[in-house]
Amino acid sequence: MRPMDCARVSVWISLMVRFAHERAITRKGPRRHRSLFSGGSRITLHDRADASLRIEEGFLGAVKVGRVTTTGHDVELFEPGGVTLLMPLRGRAQVDTGERRLEAGPGGALLLPAGRRMTRVEPDRSGIYLGSPVILPICADRGLPPAFRPRGATPTGSTLEQHTISLYRWLYDEVEAESPLLDREKSRDAWIESLYDSFAALLAEDERPRREEASRAEMRVRQAEEYMRAHLDEATVADVARACGVTVRTLDMAFRQVRDATPKSILTALRLQEARRLLLAPEGPATVTEACFRAGLGHPSRFAQAYRASFGESPSRTLAARRG
Repeated sequence: MRPMDCARVSVWISLMVRFAHERAITRKGPRRHRSLFSGGSRITLHDRADASLRIEEGFLGAVKVGRVTTTGHDVELFEPGGVTLLMPLRGRAQVDTGERRLEAGPGGALLLPAGRRMTRVEPDRSGIYLGSPVILPICADRGLPPAFRPRGATPTGSTLEQHTISLYRWLYDEVEAESPLLDREKSRDAWIESLYDSFAALLAEDERPRREEASRAEMRVRQAEEYMRAHLDEATVADVARACGVTVRTLDMAFRQVRDATPKSILTALRLQEARRLLLAPEGPATVTEACFRAGLGHPSRFAQAYRASFGESPSRTLAARRG
């Protein structure tokens, strides 16, 4: 996905910032039409007698600010060129990106990456859903990633979540009021910079806990593998977890995250490596069985099968090669 040059795009847009380009849909059933989204969309209005949908859009430079008023609908859409902050102002929105399913209501927001997604919007008790999708083009000079883990923001969340929601709601109110301040170049540029900066900061805030957890998982795996190597002849997975100060389940999760394997499989692999080292060592054990038990592997027949699967030959052949 190639980022666009936002400085060039902005010259295409009229300086007047207001909701316009209204499109209305009243016929029930799937409908393709000119969309808010650059890749198009397919809408199905919810089955009710007064089913309707009105779509309006305004532009702040290259940033698209939408206003969607509907009695409820499902939409399958594709937005390859921008990331989206979706604010429900009345009613609720549910989004499925394939990676995550998220939901937000009034006062909240959803941060959505470029790509395909399914959205369902439900009206409030008055029978109306009102929402504002704000689409930020993926620009080469903004550093905003097209791909990230979708997330929500709530009015009771972090200070940064509250700030971002307030900023985007303020923008919506300014566009709705046709504020003349938005028509001034310096004001418009400051708004655009703030929108990108707050979006990026919220993504960074969301990534920080995962980076910290990944770091903890890597530390646990290193500690566990050091213990395994030092106690190959006797260690169990429970022993390893106890030595690391975590539960067996936590240890298992860390290994799956870092090694894409279980602690037991890694412990077995280390023991097989040790058995091979012993069989090849000039002063190593005289028999395969002795090497098996010294490496902490019981059941010589199972050991032979696992050894062949790992190294492509039987342990007895490895021993014979050492003897010449």
